[in-house]
Amino acid sequence: MSKFISNNGKFSGGYFVLNKAVEEKSFESGQGFYVTCKTDKGLLNSIVNLISEAESYIKICSFIIDNKQIVETLITKLKEAKLSVFILTAVDDKNIKSDMLDKYETAELSKSRHFEFIDALVKAGAHVRASSNAHAKFVIKDGEEALLMSANLTEPSLSNNEKGKAPNDESGIIIDKHDEVKILERIFDSIFLYGTEFRRFINLSDNTQLIGKNENDICKSDFPESNTNVIWSYDRFHHSIYENLNSFIANARETVNLSTYSIVELDNLSELINAFKIFLNEKKGKIKIYCRAMNHRYDHIAACKELSELGIEIYGDMFNHSKGISVDNREGIIFTANIDGKHGLKDGFEVGYKIDSSHISFEKFNSFLNYQIQSAPFVYKLSPNKTDLFDFYKFWYDEKEIKVASIFPEIFEIKFRSNASFANEFEELISNNPIFFTPLSRLDTKEIQLKIMGKAYLLDKLNEFTFVVKKKLHFKDIVKGEEYMLFYNKINLTKYES
Repeated sequence: MSKFISNNGKFSGGYFVLNKAVEEKSFESGQGFYVTCKTDKGLLNSIVNLISEAESYIKICSFIIDNKQIVETLITKLKEAKLSVFILTAVDDKNIKSDMLDKYETAELSKSRHFEFIDALVKAGAHVRASSNAHAKFVIKDGEEALLMSANLTEPSLSNNEKGKAPNDESGIIIDKHDEVKILERIFDSIFLYGTEFRRFINLSDNTQLIGKNENDICKSDFPESNTNVIWSYDRFHHSIYENLNSFIANARETVNLSTYSIVELDNLSELINAFKIFLNEKKGKIKIYCRAMNHRYDHIAACKELSELGIEIYGDMFNHSKGISVDNREGIIFTANIDGKHGLKDGFEVGYKIDSSHISFEKFNSFLNYQIQSAPFVYKLSPNKTDLFDFYKFWYDEKEIKVASIFPEIFEIKFRSNASFANEFEELISNNPIFFTPLSRLDTKEIQLKIMGKAYLLDKLNEFTFVVKKKLHFKDIVKGEEYMLFYNKINLTKYES
């Protein structure tokens, strides 16, 4: 018995597709608000200037450090004995792994020069300590001026992305009020002194250093009391970013624009979801979210579906890493946490800064969120047309210069046993959802792994146009290789008895 699956119709669920209403826009940093985007790299210059202008000390918090220009600027100042440098960071995954990062961020950390640069900075005289939960990003100059930002001190965040592509979207704001800078510095000092697991470098050779581990002994009293615009989250002690985020949405009248890297673990953010619902249903407001268009992350896509079903418009690009919220074009927050119920809003170390229309940087900050949404190349759609999702992936692969393995023709047949335990599941999944494939390099077979909604199946290639499902793969047997979207015009799905 056979049935045909064509590229006509729609996929179940929701996915990012090409935004046909995208506008060509540009943005320039200014007025104490600096960004990295495809038309501006003002954030890098502002960081370098802070370091160059420092007379006494610099304090830096960044999860990853691999930007060559920044590291060289720091080392030059250290060698001139003109500056003390204190760095709060993470360590390379040779020594610690953090589940705060998804597999793509972890890959970025693994291939970065983070540990090499940390080694060089320590040898030049920098004081470095490390924590697995320090996701905040900021630079403090001489206790007088600070730059709070979404960006890690990396090449993709400040200079160029992979293969010379435009860098991540990032944003940062200058803080120069004395009491606010001192609050941020007090937070840094508390975590640097009491909240770092890794405090001691052991020289094993001229080129290798490991970091000795200590237990944390930080407590709530180590943090300052603050009524300033500086807000932060730290593990179980403080959740002021999350609390302010919910308050801003609850008090919004007409519009909410929000930028984030990812949207995950919404089950643990019930207060945020409730604030969204009240604003949408009772105030009839409009919410727009800008994020990274990660169709490959099932948790991210599922959360986008939940928010889209509430009536929230979701836009995206390939590299966004900025975080911020603006309500009614009158007030907002720039912060370092993602919309993540597991890490950041309710756990880990994050910082933020409240801002309103009276602040010199607000107009630029608010304009940047609008710029992101209006120029977004992708938009999230519920039940998108199959061909629209195919077009998204063709664009994605072209931009990333990924050559898709040529295995499946436009029209082909897949055979599977009608009495297999997975038969009904397989037929339902392949009929209604995107299909991804991974070629398996085995000399004695022509096997291919199909993955659909997290379920995987092993196929054997009988000839150019015919494939057969050999078995469903258990989770432990799923190969973690390159996955490609399976483009098709028509699939002949054939059941056979055995």
